[in-house]
Order: sequence, then C-alpha cells, then structure tokens
Amino acid sequence: MSDSGRPFDFGQFGGAGTPSKPHASAGLTAPPSTNPFAGISGTNENIGFDLSDGNAGVPGSSFNTGSAGEPLRPTGAPVIWLLGSMAAAVIALVLALGFGGVPALTVAAWVLAGPVAIALVAVYSFRDTKARTAALYSSSGSATWLYRVAIMLSLVAVVVSALRIADWVGRI
Repeated sequence: MSDSGRPFDFGQFGGAGTPSKPHASAGLTAPPSTNPFAGISGTNENIGFDLSDGNAGVPGSSFNTGSAGEPLRPTGAPVIWLLGSMAAAVIALVLALGFGGVPALTVAAWVLAGPVAIALVAVYSFRDTKARTAALYSSSGSATWLYRVAIMLSLVAVVVSALRIADWVGRI
C-alpha cells in the first residue's frame, strides 16, 4: 500500500491525499483530470439513460418525484368502486326477487351479483393497495365496513339468484 507508515493512505490511487509524486512501485500516474464525471452531461449517450427526469437513470422508470414546492395530497380509499359493487348487488337482488320468474333476468341477476360485483371489489382492492403506497394515506373505518357490506350483499344476491335459477330449472 504505502511506504510512509500510514496503512490506510490510498493517495497513490487518486484519493484526497494524493502525493505529489506517485510511488515507483505502483507504476501508476495520475490522470490528467481528477473528476471522473467530467464527460457526463444531462443525457449520457454512452449508456442510454436519461438522467434529466430525476429518475436516477433507471430505464423505464415511471416514478414521479414531483417538484420541491409541490404540496403532498393525502389519498384515501377509492370507495367509489365499493359503491358500484353494492349498487350491482342491489340491482341483482331486485332482479332476482322481483323478476325471478323470467329466466333471462335471473341469470342476468346472477352475473351482475357474481362476476360483476366481485370484479368491482377486486378493482377496489387493487386501487386501495396502490393508494396505500402514497406518502400520505388517510385510512377510514368506513371503507372497511363498506368492503364488508359489498361482499355480503354480493353473496346474498348470488345465493338468491342461484336459488331462483335452481327453482326455474327444477320446474322444467
């Protein structure tokens, strides 16, 4: 390393304590420029990364760092998807109970209560998970209860419409 009695002196390799004359045993000479980033500008064509958008040169990054003066906005649960799911389940219940004698409407009620309502709950769950990654997430107890009510309404509507379909098939 160093013959000067300092075991952690890496000055011969261009560190802060660079000696005026490198050791002959190292066989190294100091480069003309000590700045390793001298040739890098906003965009480095050699590696193909765009360093100007604040994404630290990560290719394909969609991370938005925002501006320094931009205020943080709290996000909450996207309950509109739960309300849509509950509306689909209620419409399915009305169709199954009110028009249970019409097979096409009963099947439509089952589809509305099952795949449609559950898909809306799944979209809520996906978007809520994404919203929870925000800097400020405002959770509410009502979102949890709306989630439970949406699942229960969907379950009841699926069972009622399935029983109506079974009643219709049993009478054929």
